[in-house]
Amino acid sequence: MKFKYREVIIKSKKYIVYEPIDIPKQLRGLYSSNDVSCILANAIGYKFLKELFLIVGSNKEDNSVFLVFDSSREVEEFHDWFPTG
Repeated sequence: MKFKYREVIIKSKKYIVYEPIDIPKQLRGLYSSNDVSCILANAIGYKFLKELFLIVGSNKEDNSVFLVFDSSREVEEFHDWFPTG
């Protein structure tokens, strides 16, 4: 898995932010206004998450942040299933 990364300084503490490059389109994140989140995925999406969790779990660097953005375009069908997302 490949990442792009950047360094961010917040309150004089340096953080390294990692973002995976190839996020599968079969992985969706939904968030509602009442702080309920949901991950929708098939086997490809969950395989990606498994590999990411193994990398995060073996990471020994302090102040590391891993961000995964859902770059899929909005789909009306998901909003029907999860109306507040």
